[in-house]
Amino acid sequence: MENPAFAEPSLKISGDVDRYNHREGNDDYGQPRALFNLFDDGQKARLYANIAESMQGVPKHIIDRQLGHFEKVHPNYTAGVRKALADLAEVTR
Repeated sequence: MENPAFAEPSLKISGDVDRYNHREGNDDYGQPRALFNLFDDGQKARLYANIAESMQGVPKHIIDRQLGHFEKVHPNYTAGVRKALADLAEVTR
């Protein structure tokens, strides 16, 4: 529940004000890429399997969108999750 005691104080501004573009200079994929590159093969395999398992029941268009984000981290990330999804589909048939 919102507590007004923790609200930000008002801000007195004079002059021109514009929005800060938080996307400028922001790299959403560098940190996940660095972590992914630290993983050994076993850790990557568990990552792929866990993600594939958690994607069960998710609509295909959403999975495809998420795979696009994985691709921006590393192509092997996408390939590993895609294979884990296919392997899981084989098991559940």
